[in-house]
Amino acid sequence: MIIGKVENITHKISKKNNRKFAILTIMDFHGSVELMIFDDHVKALEGMNLEEPVVITINVSKTEQFTRINARKILTLDEAKKQKVDIRKEKPKEPELAPLKLKGVRVTINIDKDVSILDKIKELAIGLPGNNKLVLEIVGKEERVEIDTQLFVSDEFEKRLFAIAASQSDGNAA
Repeated sequence: MIIGKVENITHKISKKNNRKFAILTIMDFHGSVELMIFDDHVKALEGMNLEEPVVITINVSKTEQFTRINARKILTLDEAKKQKVDIRKEKPKEPELAPLKLKGVRVTINIDKDVSILDKIKELAIGLPGNNKLVLEIVGKEERVEIDTQLFVSDEFEKRLFAIAASQSDGNAA
């Protein structure tokens, strides 16, 4: 549920199917949010006093790659007070793994040389999900630590990681 004041409505027409929609900018105590709403919700807004807060009930669905928010209803604050609220939180799905194809990817990092590589590895791992368990081995002067990251990466992850490592060793040699 989003509660806030309508800051702006930008009306548009879909190039794909000529359907009317609008980009709705809502402001609340935390900032502004933009939502794409379709014609039926635009019509609901037209009958409301937009100087007053509105309530938008939403569905949220999340995948590994993005989060989608869909408007279900747009109500005045008074209408929303009369509604019953149903909040359901879905348990995130575990990645589907083919047991025979599962292999681990172990990355050993010398922490004394360059700590910034950890951010690059994390960004790369999140961007290339797959079936290979990622384990980091961090080596320092006096310690060696193994971290089970709970991330699963694709085969492409290894290729790109080797490219990053090669470019860093070339840069350090100069």
